Amino acid sequence: MKPALPRTILLAVAALAVITGAAHPSSGRVTLSGDELQNAALTRLGDILHLVDDWNLSTTGGYTWNAVPNGLSTFQEQQWIVMLNGQRVDVGLFDGINLNVLPVSLDQIDSVVVVNTPQLHDGEFADKGLIHFYARPPRRGHVYRALFMGGGETGDPGPYR
Repeated sequence: MKPALPRTILLAVAALAVITGAAHPSSGRVTLSGDELQNAALTRLGDILHLVDDWNLSTTGGYTWNAVPNGLSTFQEQQWIVMLNGQRVDVGLFDGINLNVLPVSLDQIDSVVVVNTPQLHDGEFADKGLIHFYARPPRRGHVYRALFMGGGETGDPGPYR
């Protein structure tokens, strides 16, 4: 009977890890730190979608991405939720979700939680997926920021020839 005790403890620990989602790849939740985002050399918030394995991506112009978490909807039904510091944010644009219009830049992001499966996250039921951005608190004192973005692509002839 003595060998059964370690096996029982091992099974209990494994069951607890599955229930809590700790270190379990199928928990449906991925957390990206701000350092991971900086090291990935991203240029726009929408590029975060490239770091998540369970999301399918489609684009026509390379700026706005249609994303589907784990096949929970179609590319035409962009109904996943976007949150910023605990608040739901509407960033819908032309029947899609454009993360690039969020009022934060990449260097202001502390972490990002991406939900890939239907589950409850901070009081929101994410049946079609969710991305939750956590911004760093502002620094004390005066802070000046500037951002410049240019449009167009190299080799793009544009609408006029």
